Amino acid sequence: MRLLLYILLFAGFGLQAQSKILQGEVNALLPGTNTERINLIGYFDNKYEVQLHLIHNDKDWEGICFYPSSSTKIKLEGGMVDNQLILNESIEDNDDTGMWKINITGDNFTAKWMNSSGSVSFDLSLSPFSNNESKRDTNPMKIDTYTGNIINSDYDIIVYNIDRNTKKANVINLKEARNLSSNVKCKNDDCSDFDIIISGDKKIKRLECHTDKAGILKVDIYNQFITKFTTKLKKISSVNSNSISYINDKYRFYISYPDLKGEAFGKEMRQKAQNIKNELDAQVAKNYNESNRLELSANSWFDIDFISKDIFSAVLVSQRSYSDKISTKSVLLSLKNGKKINIKDQFKSDFNYSFIVNQFLKDKINKMYKNKSVSNWYHLKPKDFNNVTINKAGIVYSTGFNSIIGTKKIIIPYKDIKENLSRKSILKKLML
Repeated sequence: MRLLLYILLFAGFGLQAQSKILQGEVNALLPGTNTERINLIGYFDNKYEVQLHLIHNDKDWEGICFYPSSSTKIKLEGGMVDNQLILNESIEDNDDTGMWKINITGDNFTAKWMNSSGSVSFDLSLSPFSNNESKRDTNPMKIDTYTGNIINSDYDIIVYNIDRNTKKANVINLKEARNLSSNVKCKNDDCSDFDIIISGDKKIKRLECHTDKAGILKVDIYNQFITKFTTKLKKISSVNSNSISYINDKYRFYISYPDLKGEAFGKEMRQKAQNIKNELDAQVAKNYNESNRLELSANSWFDIDFISKDIFSAVLVSQRSYSDKISTKSVLLSLKNGKKINIKDQFKSDFNYSFIVNQFLKDKINKMYKNKSVSNWYHLKPKDFNNVTINKAGIVYSTGFNSIIGTKKIIIPYKDIKENLSRKSILKKLML
């Protein structure tokens, strides 16, 4: 899928303005009065938005394949063959870049895209949309925070997307200042029903969750003995997620991030996307050949510890197909002024912050070995917990991702350090 006209990575076109431009370009492909228009939308890998703007008469079909995030446009032409719509992609010099096969049954469209050699293909569902629609996404990505009591302990559960149909959950026992290791399994298309699978906890094995329109999360709790308890958690905040994606015939990348107030954070994410694109371009120049078309990829998302109208606390996770290492970087921002929050600055000037933290981490690491949550031969040290974030339970220290032990988190409870907080510390607002 090469570029047809131009690449403008982060074009600011509104949907209706862009649709009018595309409508004029598509109409010019097949002049005449006996034509019909159809617009389809879908997502490669459930991440990369693609639109097919088509026009046809009784015999011929033509159109434009459009990727909104990168403003990539590719010419399409073809027709119906044995009740299947076949469309060939081409660039300006008539070099074929790929082919679409689309099955049309009523309002349902299932499609397969493949490159010109047939070595790479994607299956996806397409749905019709109007040129005048101002909102096409019926399943927007959200970051929802719920709070309530589970088996005699107060919990916060933060549920968020890392792409359109992949959710994660941060399950925090506020009473015990513990993060519960978990995975999320969606049970329906919009993931309003989902299971949170808990590992390594003595009380909870699985949370079966159902969200209702009133913002209540109904939870069936299963312990290690498969005994069922039921509770309800209240939604206390909901934030939209944005994404930046890019796809061409050589690579693809995707970043999801929260829609925070102010322009500074979005600008930083767009710059990160440009940096990733530059990195991928360098990888293409170094390693690309026809056999690895579209195998180069990069994905980034935020593992969120806390989000409110005033504070954003998370770890940015970045994964590359050409690197075994998953990189992580903690992000702690004040949303009032857009500045980074330094944890050390939250304490009194005479408090030996580094020494106290180091001792606390050593004690917790030793307990990990005693309860066998970490193998004895894997030597964790306090310096490995180099990502620093916060939640309502305390200050969170976490390791980067490791293929053997995953990510480990240690929380220093606010109750253990509250006497040493400075008078203006923002952490005082989070203390229970």
